[in-house]
Amino acid sequence: MIRQEKRLLLLCNGSKQKTTGRLFTALSGKLSKKYSVEIHLRDFPSGILRKIPILIRTEFVNCIRVLKSDVLILHSALSLSLFTIIFARLTGRKVIAFIWDFYPASSRLMGNIRNPALLFLYGLTEKFAYSCVHILLVPTQDYERYPDIFHRNNVRLFPLWPCDPTIPIPNKELSTTELSIAFAGQINAIRGLTPTVQFLLNSTTKRIVLHIFSADPIADDLANFSKSHQRLDIIHHGFVKPEILQQKLSQMNFGLVSLDPNFRMPSFPSKIMAYLSAGIAVLYDGPKMPGLERVLSQNNIGLTAEQLTKLSQLQIECFLTEFPQARDRYFASIQMSWSEFDNFL
Repeated sequence: MIRQEKRLLLLCNGSKQKTTGRLFTALSGKLSKKYSVEIHLRDFPSGILRKIPILIRTEFVNCIRVLKSDVLILHSALSLSLFTIIFARLTGRKVIAFIWDFYPASSRLMGNIRNPALLFLYGLTEKFAYSCVHILLVPTQDYERYPDIFHRNNVRLFPLWPCDPTIPIPNKELSTTELSIAFAGQINAIRGLTPTVQFLLNSTTKRIVLHIFSADPIADDLANFSKSHQRLDIIHHGFVKPEILQQKLSQMNFGLVSLDPNFRMPSFPSKIMAYLSAGIAVLYDGPKMPGLERVLSQNNIGLTAEQLTKLSQLQIECFLTEFPQARDRYFASIQMSWSEFDNFL
């Protein structure tokens, strides 16, 4: 196949081991079938001040790379690539950005940045970067209503894509006495694990077995909560390599996506795609997110915790029986979306 002349430059602020790095590596693989693609990953340490030396060193190099491309594709936080974005616009390149998290709000919620002056400056540069981008791509309609991009006419919907191999879904019997639930990823202030576990225990008579796959330690409040509830078992597996993690996840009933009830930002956690790729349905608990919940319900790929606790044993079994075909249909719809991506370029 003869490649089109359009040259795409993909810049990602994450290593191959991080979610953003894996998403952009998968994106590169998709786009390289039709276009000339150059991808560069850079891994930042935590903290704004520690990022500055790397920014100074890499932004100049990225500007040179822009001159050899037609389209620049990156992701939030856009402040980290602001000079490259401005240079791309000044030299007539098209700029496309994926918005998965809003900064500095998410950094503040996780406690990564506390300095008011830094937060204010970070917010100004991020919003200015939004105005410099031709197209902002968001995964659900929840994002379109967020104040930072509300009323912007350059916002488009584009679904998050899987970055793990899709494995066949094994036949599993649903226990009448136990729910096996997986949680994979970081444990931090916005995850809301304890309220979710508490809600499930109060709303069902089944034993809850929560398998946690994370390098982070279990939070003290969750550990103390588990000691006082006999129907709760928590198994902390620690960090597990992605290829091994998939096999372990596939043995569970559900993959948990939980957010703190006070979390007031749109979200579409990438672990949703990890769970689906591993062949397990999504269980969401947290603040109301109509867009996210609509994706789960309309595609029959997940339930909210409230929905789960209202279903009978037979209804849950029926849902899980239909899930494999629903998962495959949803992934097929994402595959079709790639043809729409051409319109953005």
